[in-house]
Amino acid sequence: SLQRRLQLEDTSFQELLQQVRQGLAKQWLASSATFEEISLQLGFTETRSFFRYFKQTFGVTAGDYRRARKERD
Repeated sequence: SLQRRLQLEDTSFQELLQQVRQGLAKQWLASSATFEEISLQLGFTETRSFFRYFKQTFGVTAGDYRRARKERD
């Protein structure tokens, strides 16, 4: 079963979900998607929740990340 496979890999569904969510957040912030679209796609009911999550996870605001990414590209 999936649960056994995840245990063999020393991970959990929640950890995998977090990794995917983090990758998608960065990917979508590099695109022209709005903050509202990104937060909905990632499963947040409010954009504020996405902003808090992003700041706690990456240590910078989503807006700052987007600006820095655009400056690099």
